[in-house]
Amino acid sequence: MINADLLIMDHSSETLDLASRMGIKLVGVASLDNADRLEKDLVAIPRRIEYDIDSLKPSKRVLIGYKPAKREDARRAGKINNITIVFDHDNIILCDSRQINVMIGKNNSVEILLRDLLDQSKFTRYLRHMIRCINTANRLGVPTILSSGAKSRWELWHPKTLVMIEKLIVGRRGPLTLSWIEVIRKWNSKILSRYF
Repeated sequence: MINADLLIMDHSSETLDLASRMGIKLVGVASLDNADRLEKDLVAIPRRIEYDIDSLKPSKRVLIGYKPAKREDARRAGKINNITIVFDHDNIILCDSRQINVMIGKNNSVEILLRDLLDQSKFTRYLRHMIRCINTANRLGVPTILSSGAKSRWELWHPKTLVMIEKLIVGRRGPLTLSWIEVIRKWNSKILSRYF
């Protein structure tokens, strides 16, 4: 199985080396220009997170994530193909059944950042909303991916930990830890054929 973390903010050699040693084979790196094999066993794809709905345009070169601040912007973004809609502690409340319904049938996905689970003051509230978002998306067939959003190597998540979280939330293996394959295939299938 190929493990992935589709959003790492820190692209230092220490962080990427640790990701590789954890068994992660594909990373999405913010501020990278092109897909590239960084090490023997680690491929990086370029990521960009947008915060302005009016500048949001899908790209075959860079996997675009959009982090909405307002409900109406999240709904608009849900209708755009080939992007991920990024949720963290600040906006997870926007991921509700109406949001997921807007996304049905589009080539986009829900991307949940795990970094905020490391903050004890945010943990309970964030986990509750995260579970609701994941279960709704899973029930309605919208791909959901878990990304670390790591700003340092200490915020990376081991793939086995992600499997455990997935089994606790969804009850089985696959919908969260393997959905990145579908996201990459819909965004730029050449990446999968070139590197895997």
